[in-house]
Amino acid sequence: MKKILIALFFLSFSAALFSWVCDGCPAAYKYNYDGSDAFGSRSYLPDMASDLEDNHGIRVFIKIDHDAEKYDTESTAKDYFNSLDFTPQDRAVVIFTSEKNHESSIMLSDSLKTVFNGNYVKNLQDDVLDSLQGKWYIDYRHVLAKVLGSFVYMLEKQNMTAAQIDDARPHMIIADDALYNISLLPVIRDIIALFYMEPLSFIFYFPFVMYFLMVRWAGCGGGRMRFVFSNIIWGALMIFFAALIINRVNIYLNEYVSALMIICGFNVPVYALLYWFYRDSIGSAAYSYLNDVTGGFDKLNIFEGNRWEK
Repeated sequence: MKKILIALFFLSFSAALFSWVCDGCPAAYKYNYDGSDAFGSRSYLPDMASDLEDNHGIRVFIKIDHDAEKYDTESTAKDYFNSLDFTPQDRAVVIFTSEKNHESSIMLSDSLKTVFNGNYVKNLQDDVLDSLQGKWYIDYRHVLAKVLGSFVYMLEKQNMTAAQIDDARPHMIIADDALYNISLLPVIRDIIALFYMEPLSFIFYFPFVMYFLMVRWAGCGGGRMRFVFSNIIWGALMIFFAALIINRVNIYLNEYVSALMIICGFNVPVYALLYWFYRDSIGSAAYSYLNDVTGGFDKLNIFEGNRWEK
């Protein structure tokens, strides 16, 4: 009981620290911060929206619908678009997001349809908004900031240096990147989706399955050259998919790192505390395993029925 009470106190104290805010700090320190939803990280949504409106004359309309009932997102988004007060000559970006359906729609005024590529906008809608929306590790304001930042990138990329683009990557999607666009192709996109479904299993099984199909099944039996050639193709294909996946992970790297830090912040102290409580039992179990299973350092090694001399 004593250990349980200590653990509960420790966890309660950590939770209390997470909710602390800086009262009386300068306004610039708290600008665009929200500790309740975005884990205390800065949201660049106001920056990107003001950049589009002030520097490029593009009006930004964002509608987050919190209706609990499911409905057709596309038709509702069109109704919202038609209800807005702007003329076809106005430059406007309209984003409609359904919190319940986890679906979004990006619409442009007629004057912007010749400025932004339609496939580019479609990729932002399907691959960014829809795939990131509803994830616990990224606030919807951050997702919207990435989308608006992508429009800013398309308008300003001609004047941006490579260093500036690298600095801006966490706040925008570089949707004209070659690897990114290849990863959106139908079959390739489905394979990468398997990685996101279960990363560890994908990393372990995908190379072995492809090796069996390409080398053991198709490459063997056709002579040495065919075997070597199939190995080269298999290796190139693994490098190709590794590059695509690393590139996709890099796009959302900040969000993944934030999620990892949160998980570590809650779990590492707990595991450290459990080790401190049960360190004698853990040491005893490790010693028993060393002597009873492996045979120890001074005996013949025995493991899983196999026996070999030292």
